[in-house]
Amino acid sequence: MLAVDFLITRHGQTIEYSYEARSGRRLGIFGPSGAGKTTAIEVTAGLATPKSGSVTLDGRLLTQVGTSRTSVLLPPHERRIGLISQRPQLFPHLSVRENLLYGKGQRTLAPLLPMIERLELGPLLSARPSQLSGGEAQRVSIARTLGRSNQVLLLDEPFQGLDDRLRRELLLLLDDLLGALEIPVVLVAHELELVAQFADDLIVIENGRALGSGSLAALLREPATVAMAKILGYTTFVTIHGSSRIGVHPERVIAEADPTRGCVVPVTVLSTRDVGTGVRYRLRLGDQELVVTFADHRLDQDDQPRVTVLDPPVYGHDGRCLGRWSSTVAFAEDGGSNR
Repeated sequence: MLAVDFLITRHGQTIEYSYEARSGRRLGIFGPSGAGKTTAIEVTAGLATPKSGSVTLDGRLLTQVGTSRTSVLLPPHERRIGLISQRPQLFPHLSVRENLLYGKGQRTLAPLLPMIERLELGPLLSARPSQLSGGEAQRVSIARTLGRSNQVLLLDEPFQGLDDRLRRELLLLLDDLLGALEIPVVLVAHELELVAQFADDLIVIENGRALGSGSLAALLREPATVAMAKILGYTTFVTIHGSSRIGVHPERVIAEADPTRGCVVPVTVLSTRDVGTGVRYRLRLGDQELVVTFADHRLDQDDQPRVTVLDPPVYGHDGRCLGRWSSTVAFAEDGGSNR
């Protein structure tokens, strides 16, 4: 297991939080730009020295600073931590073949041949990095990093700047290649869709602090606070009963009234627009607005249209989650708002 706990000051901002990544699990570190995500990767890899904190890997101390104990700061090359960043760090004066062999103490690519074939690098072995496209360079970086005996893999915005098609392809490739590796994997990204496709667990960061952590599925369905919910894509918070509110995620709304699946809410249609994936609606829910796309259904506008928010999280007046709609007694007893 990888355990990281640190405090560091960057550009006048104090960044302080901890995280754990378990063997065979993938942890996503997610938050807005400037939240302190990449800093955690740099501290873990030994590329940045925190003011205080520690980095431990399977009981082996990699970093220990700011305590009364003897300081420890292993250099990056002794940590057995692989790093794939958004800018592939390839040696420009070496060919792809030489880049793949660098640091391995070998003269043959034989152990890497299955990965070279999977990543379609065979035709590129004689090329220099300057002759590669962004996607090709990233594939070389992936092969070189996974070809080493790393005990942890860090991914820092590895698909940034690539087009959607190539990003999907590389994500699937990386997913396949990591399937047999029982090591902790940490992904930093500012796109929630990418994190949701890849990670098992999640830690949400804002302004250098952790807002919460846990299994990705649980956090996406039931963010602990309104602040966390907003970062995780909940765009609208509608008062339903007293001072309590439901969190509305655009991807968890259906164009029909089905009280067995969640909270039914009357809406006012402000505008519609046909898009490639269906019809995009701008709706008013209470005193707030919501933009949502329905692929298979159109709202019935003959009567008062209603939508169903699928089992949403419910928040109290303090902004903390009270539970899901289906398990919240206050809402279950409210005979008027869900009919």
